[in-house]
Amino acid sequence: MPNFTSKQLVAVSKNLPKAAGATDEEAEIVTRDLVKSNLVGVDSHGVQLTSYIKGIRNGVIKPGAKFEIVRESPSTVLINGNWGFGQVTCDRAMNQQS
Repeated sequence: MPNFTSKQLVAVSKNLPKAAGATDEEAEIVTRDLVKSNLVGVDSHGVQLTSYIKGIRNGVIKPGAKFEIVRESPSTVLINGNWGFGQVTCDRAMNQQS
């Protein structure tokens, strides 16, 4: 089994979601978070892109999905990611990007 540095793994891995229809931004965020999971030892949430590719092909994950704030209060927010990548929805929520 080959060994990759984290930079090499990101460079190689981000091409897979892009080939399946993800935007450059989505592929970057998803790959970054999956590689980080591997680096901290959470391999169950690491670079396992086959399930993401299958999800895109089966319509379970929708690249380019719009981020939607459904309801807000002073301390909470309900967000609809519209079947987009969870990592992307989370990143946008934390950075308040719609």
